[in-house]
Parts: sequence; C-alpha cells; structure tokens
Amino acid sequence: MDLRNGKLQRRRVLTRIGVVAAVVASALTVAYAARADAAGHGYAYVWADNATSAIGVAYVPSTGYQANSTGAQNTITRTGTGVYTVRFPGIGAFGTATVSAYGTFGADPDARCKVMNWVAAADSFGTQLTVLCHTRAGAPVDSTFTALYTYVAASPTQSGYVWNDQPSSPFNRTITPSRLYQFNSAGATNTIARTATGVYAVRLPRIGHVKGDSWHVAVTAYGSPAADPSTFCSGNGDLSTASDAIVQITCLTSAGAPVNSSFTLTYVESNSLLLDPVGTHVAAYTNVGCDHSGGSVGPGSCSIATTTGFDTNPAADPTIEVLAQGEYAVHLAVPLDAGDVQLTTWFTASNPTRGRCKIVFWNSFDGIRVHCVDNTGAPPAFASFAIAFVV
Repeated sequence: MDLRNGKLQRRRVLTRIGVVAAVVASALTVAYAARADAAGHGYAYVWADNATSAIGVAYVPSTGYQANSTGAQNTITRTGTGVYTVRFPGIGAFGTATVSAYGTFGADPDARCKVMNWVAAADSFGTQLTVLCHTRAGAPVDSTFTALYTYVAASPTQSGYVWNDQPSSPFNRTITPSRLYQFNSAGATNTIARTATGVYAVRLPRIGHVKGDSWHVAVTAYGSPAADPSTFCSGNGDLSTASDAIVQITCLTSAGAPVNSSFTLTYVESNSLLLDPVGTHVAAYTNVGCDHSGGSVGPGSCSIATTTGFDTNPAADPTIEVLAQGEYAVHLAVPLDAGDVQLTTWFTASNPTRGRCKIVFWNSFDGIRVHCVDNTGAPPAFASFAIAFVV
C-alpha cells in the first residue's frame, strides 16, 4: 500500500460507494429522528475528513460516515493546529466520547488524537467535543480522526462508561469519579483506583464477565496534562470477576513514560459502543494480537478473537491479514461501506517495542486497515488492539 496515496484511495472508495452511503444516511436519519428525548439522550459519530479546513469555519464532514440520533447534521470546526470542535446538535452533554486518529498521510503518518473536553453548546441545545491531535513526538498536528459520542439512560446489555476526572488521586484509594459523566447498566456506581503512576483499575460493579464472554473496552486519553499534553492511554489488563468488570488502564507520555492522565472508558458486552437497543444498528468488535519478535510477518504471527468478539452477523468469523510488520487488515462479517470505527491500543505499558496503533481507512473490500509503530516510529515487535465498528 502506498501511504502517500491513502487519501486518494479513500476518495476512490467513497466515490464507488457514494450512492450506497447516501441511501444509508437517508434511512438512518429517519430511524434516528425517533430516538431523541427530552433529556437529550442520544448518540452520534463523525469521520473528520478534512484535517486542514479553514480555521474558524465549520464544515459538514462526510454524510455517509456520520450520524446523529436526533436527525441533525454534525459539523466540525478547526480552531488551531491539531485542535477541532465537533458539534453534536440535540444531544445532552452528560455522556461520553471516544476518539481515534485516522489515516497515514499528512504532516505525521503516526499522529494520535484524543479528547480535550466536551461541553454543552453555548448557542443551542447540543454538545461540543474538542479533539486534540499530536505527532508521535508530541507536537500539535493537523490530522483526520473519528469520534463517537453517546449519552444513554439505559442499555439492553451489560455496559457502562466513566470519565476519570481525578488522575492524581492517592495511590490505592478508591475514588468515585463524577456521577454526572458515568453510566452503569446495572444502576451501580463505577469507581477507579490509581495503583501506580499512570496506572488505574476501573471497576464497573455488577456487570462483570468470565473468561470467554463477549466484551469490549474503548479508551481515549482526556485533557492536556502539564507533564505531556500529548499523553495517550491504553488498555493494560482484564482483572474482571463474574460480578464486576475491572479493567486496568495505563497512560504514557509521547516518550513512553508513565504519567497521570484523565481518560474516558466505555465497556460493553454484545452491543455497539452506542449502547443502543440491540438490533438497531449493524455492529461488530474484535481483538487482535500480533507477535513479530521472531521476525515472522506471516499469517501465524497474528491472532484474532472469534469467540469473544461480537457481530450482528454471527454466521461468519472475523479474519486478519498481515500486510507487513505493523500493517494489518481486519475483515468483519458486516458491510463496512459507511459508519464509524474506533480503535483502542492494548499493552503498551513499559514496553517501547509495543505498537501504538491507528485506523488507516475502512471499506468492505479492503477491511479495516490498521497501522502500528513502536515508540521510535519503527514497525513494532508486538501489536495488540481492539476495534469496534457501528453503522
């Protein structure tokens, strides 16, 4: 794959599926319009497809790759280098957001994106999400990205979300993060304990799982810590029991050193990251683990979850292609010609040879392309990541 032509290739894909995307978007608008409520519950997603839009001028991102449960149209405004405001009209501001960097073109093919904050829109009912993008070395950079936002009152499957708003809490002391910005489908209160610098155990009571269950976690770093504004966070372990979901999260500086940081986390079983009624959307998620430490880049160097993932088309299992060391194509059993993809990197703590991964592009023919590099920008010896798709 010629990374320099990534954007052109994406445009060709969009042209090929333009008619399909328009039909899908039209149908989704009708379906979503009925899902708004007085409390502002709802969900939305976007693909920010214009990294260098005019500063201060809102644009409408690709309509085939955005949705809003109120039927409204989402917009994006670049406010500075690597700083973007995503507006989700009609949806209340007490939900949670997930952001993933996209593409391998532009100023830095290894750019990362994160959540700065989200607030109620000042001029109308809705939510404004601010996204920050940085180079691998930590400098602000313009980048494309995907963003997903959800604010729910209930979920049909075990699920929850939480915002770690106390990143420097005392070691091993259980804290209750903001109740306004957390959700637990069992009605329990989620908690967090910082166990070391930049290491957190997130507990979601009464929605636990056992080995072999179908569950997924999405994590995005939040805020702009003084120690390193480009801090990123990843999953680092499953400590769950049958009663409680417990996920370990690690946050690192751009150089790979542990650092205290806020983050958002969404946990879900057998459903999409929107946490909406099952069957409302086509959705899938899966986990990938790759080991190239012995020099192998063949099919056997990577494994993909087939029994612990989720797919609204259960007739077929996901598969993975190893295109090169650090370059992968994940194929799901659902159509991939619209919608949203979120990616969470796993197991980066204290291991600079571990890959930091991002989305390159996706479509039904090529699958979801993923690009990973180690702490120096080289192809990684190991790569572990989780991806979730919804449309």
